[in-house]
Amino acid sequence: MEFVVHFTSAFTAVATCLNNVGPGLNIVGPIGNFSSLSAFSKLVLSFDMLAGRLEICPMLMIFSKTL
Repeated sequence: MEFVVHFTSAFTAVATCLNNVGPGLNIVGPIGNFSSLSAFSKLVLSFDMLAGRLEICPMLMIFSKTL
């Protein structure tokens, strides 16, 4: 069975994780949570949380090949 996430849910989930702006909308809203998302989606959102908390420039430096 394939689960499709609507654009509003996906966009607000990324905005919530990257910018630390509070709850998202629809399935990731105030009465929902991220448990219905796939494992890959949770991995991408976890990376977004790290990038948002640690700032994007230092994260890019960590993962770049040259310093």
